Amino acid sequence: MNWKKLIADLQALGVTQVQMAERCGCAQTTISDILNGRTGNPRYDIGAGLLALLNERTTHQETNGEVA
Repeated sequence: MNWKKLIADLQALGVTQVQMAERCGCAQTTISDILNGRTGNPRYDIGAGLLALLNERTTHQETNGEVA
């Protein structure tokens, strides 16, 4: 999984690193570390939270007729 791209995609959808961290139950610095390549493979719960957040955001946009 390309976690850096996933985080960049979430940011492009308007999700902040703080929002990602709150959702995943980690510190904002953890999200920053993943994005900047200092952490290659996050814990399972963080990865699952990021994937769920991306799924929610893209589903929300599709439901509202927006283009992801």
